[in-house]
Amino acid sequence: QLPFKIADLRAKLSQLWNMIQDWKVIPLGRGYFQFSFQNNDDLKGILVIGHWSLNVGVLRCFIWKPNFNPRLQRIIVVQVWVQILDPPLEY
Repeated sequence: QLPFKIADLRAKLSQLWNMIQDWKVIPLGRGYFQFSFQNNDDLKGILVIGHWSLNVGVLRCFIWKPNFNPRLQRIIVVQVWVQILDPPLEY
């Protein structure tokens, strides 16, 4: 599948984050986004869960780091799906 367009990402997260009233998202490039929330309780709630499964992958959230540059980030986590053919009956 193709990555989400920003409008599609916002619509999907609005469903998942229905308890949060007002938040904003800004695309940073290379699959990174900046989210801002109106209050710290909403931010804490998002960070406690930490990640959400989307159709195109997993959205992981972390605290903003000073001087963050998406072009300099090494992607070290990859989502992999494994199909096991003919597993033993015990499984």
